[in-house]
Amino acid sequence: MRYENEKCPHCGKAFAESDDIVVCPECATPHHRDCYTELGKCVNEHKHQDGFVWTKTEEKPEEKAEVAEENEQSDFVKCPECGTKNKKNALVCANCATVLNPEIRQQFEPPETSNIYIDGQPISNGDFIDEENTVTVKEAVCFIQKGKESYIKTFIHAKLNKRKPKFNFFAFIFGAYWFFFRKMYKPGFAFAGIDLGINIFSMSFSFKIFGDAMRLMMEHATEFTQGTADAELINQWYALIETGIHNNRTALIMISVLNLVSLLVHVFIGFKANGYYLNFIKDSIGKIKNVTPHPGAYYTYLYAKGGVSFLNPVLISIAIYYLNEMILSYAFM
Repeated sequence: MRYENEKCPHCGKAFAESDDIVVCPECATPHHRDCYTELGKCVNEHKHQDGFVWTKTEEKPEEKAEVAEENEQSDFVKCPECGTKNKKNALVCANCATVLNPEIRQQFEPPETSNIYIDGQPISNGDFIDEENTVTVKEAVCFIQKGKESYIKTFIHAKLNKRKPKFNFFAFIFGAYWFFFRKMYKPGFAFAGIDLGINIFSMSFSFKIFGDAMRLMMEHATEFTQGTADAELINQWYALIETGIHNNRTALIMISVLNLVSLLVHVFIGFKANGYYLNFIKDSIGKIKNVTPHPGAYYTYLYAKGGVSFLNPVLISIAIYYLNEMILSYAFM
């Protein structure tokens, strides 16, 4: 961390870039090394028992304006958090990853209040959404983004009532694609694999029943698509369908069973989705806390890693569609 423009609490002089600075191991208060040696202790030692932790002095509006004016007249941009000089076209600070453009940075700043209410009572940014008290509302707002009010209410209700989060209707409908939308790729691919397996088995039984009729249709595709098929061809097609159904009752039952299994999987997803999402939020935020290079960049990282993805579900659905097409083509070979 840089301490330029901060003042030594012992001598009162501002720190310079070349100064030899030591930091109290208890409260992180910076001192000139000579001042710390002369005093023999931290200047804030009397506050340690109260849990005091030193923080940087907030820049005054006029100081921020001076920095902004200096940045405009220079080929470099000074980071508002750590003071590092960056190239003027840089998006983030090379030292602490803080967003440099003030207009863009404002988009990543968490709101002062959550503006979320439960039973008419406002929820504080400092409240926790989980029983372990690891994720605050402020952090959750930055990470969840789309639909944040609904999910935070769901998690806090579950916490207060000491029960699992409620049923997720969207996850029930969209299944694996809901997980991809929320950037949860491991459970997304797991459930997509289950759906694909069920679909493959269902198709195999369908081919067993309707395979002959479908082959006949493909052999005479022009007649069927243009409506020029004669009565004899159509009757032959109906006969193959009836024969397939009559001779493959077990396959029909298996298709019904697989459809029921698919429904039960989606019901399971609906009940478990919010719980999976809460655990994903906790794990992701915990990892982000460990890798964030500077506290000023923390919420920027939350915004970048969280949120939703509209593109991934579309791309994955296209890939699964073509995979199904390949399986269908192979079945007719």
